[in-house]
Amino acid sequence: HELNSEFYESFFGVQFKQTAKTTASIKVGYRVRDYESDDLEPFQGVVLSLESKTQLTALTNISVLLRRSQEEALFTVDKNFYELNSIYLTLGRKLTSKINANISSYYQLLDFPATRVGEADIKYFTIGFRGSVDYKIQKWLFANVSYWYDVRTGSSENLGRKKNVITFTIGTAF
Repeated sequence: HELNSEFYESFFGVQFKQTAKTTASIKVGYRVRDYESDDLEPFQGVVLSLESKTQLTALTNISVLLRRSQEEALFTVDKNFYELNSIYLTLGRKLTSKINANISSYYQLLDFPATRVGEADIKYFTIGFRGSVDYKIQKWLFANVSYWYDVRTGSSENLGRKKNVITFTIGTAF
């Protein structure tokens, strides 16, 4: 399949202080993807993100993120999108003036809608863990190393998998 498409997305968001140490943000949007190929079904839907972040101490914070969206599915037969519902819990700590560390746990439910009458949706459940360390080398130069592990199970026996990923990144920001 050739994946030429038009993609439109718009958001409205609000950020506010819940308490002296807690901020929250709410983003609501709408996403549309229309493919040039008649073989691929266009998709659209509401995108929602709710996040709350609490500064536990001067050096430590915790955040909770709830997210719902429609995502493009690549390398699948007859299913070009899925609904994604996720929750992330992250604990962050400033170790030095230049080094930050984060650990996260996340849970995701992926729902691929049925493409044929009488066919059931395919659902995946993912549980994962991620750890990362960020190093601010200069004001404009940073490095990151991260590790994540997740386990995905599916509504069919042969749809599960485990994943271990280690990344190292060097980047610039202006």
